[in-house]
Amino acid sequence: MKYRNITLTFGILSIILLITLILKLEHVSQGMNISGVFLGIIIIFGIVVGCVVLTKILRLVNRNIPFWPTLLITTTLSFIAFHLQLYVAE
Repeated sequence: MKYRNITLTFGILSIILLITLILKLEHVSQGMNISGVFLGIIIIFGIVVGCVVLTKILRLVNRNIPFWPTLLITTTLSFIAFHLQLYVAE
């Protein structure tokens, strides 16, 4: 039951952060040929893939860690870091 509550809480928080990141990316400056939204979605995709790889590495170190809560916690922390990076850049 404990892991279910953690998964639910961080899952909702991660989805809220993802939606606010996509909305915030509308105001990010563009690259040379790529719009800010497309560039940001590429970065978000890279963050999610990096979090999956990090979760797999953590699972190799300790088999007792469940996959989904660990993935959602790392994704939430990464989205918060990306929010802070976009906030400080302005």
